[in-house]
Amino acid sequence: MHHPTPTALSRRRSSARRAAWLFSPLLLAGASVWLLFCALTSAYADLTPRPPSLRGKGELDSPPRNGEEYAPSQANNPTSLDPVPVWFSSDNDDTRSVAWGDIDGDGDLDLAAGNGSTYYGGQPNKVYINADGALQLTAIFTSNDSDATSSVAWGDMDGDGDLDLAAGNALGPNKVYLNVGGVLQPTAIFASNDSDDTQSVAWGDIYRARAQTAVLARGSRIIWYDFTYDHPS
Repeated sequence: MHHPTPTALSRRRSSARRAAWLFSPLLLAGASVWLLFCALTSAYADLTPRPPSLRGKGELDSPPRNGEEYAPSQANNPTSLDPVPVWFSSDNDDTRSVAWGDIDGDGDLDLAAGNGSTYYGGQPNKVYINADGALQLTAIFTSNDSDATSSVAWGDMDGDGDLDLAAGNALGPNKVYLNVGGVLQPTAIFASNDSDDTQSVAWGDIYRARAQTAVLARGSRIIWYDFTYDHPS
């Protein structure tokens, strides 16, 4: 049996070290290219537009039909808007404005509907709750009053962390419905003294006071409603 001499073993070790020295830069370069590819792929995924989610916890997979639950899964990039509605309310109203907002703080987006018009008459405004990704068919909130509402918007009027609902009305007072602990009150806590043809309403924290004021646009002017303070005596 032939055994390699010490000189032959030394030559083999030297050749192995030279080979490792030659291939090390190639291995490092390959690893760098792979890491760069992973980083670019991750960045592209972050920048790729995703469809909105009713759940607030994931993306939509296939469009569910009326009353079915939105299950979060891997997003399918949409190419066009599905002409078939995925949800419709059980009641028929003359809806002029809608707005998404988490009324109960569960992380799911609920839907407010501003109803009524000067032509068909005033109607109550409504809110449809989102129960764990399934938008309910029957409204959980119905305002006590019926107005010709042209615009609705969510905003935290009193800075308590709950979204309150502003309603811009045509030919009637503009109103705000207060959210108390996740429950929207059916009677407006605020009604403007003037009656205007309001077309749009928006919230903003102009004072950085963690409480938002309402700005409304009507036919001829823009009106700003400020909040009031309770001063200690």
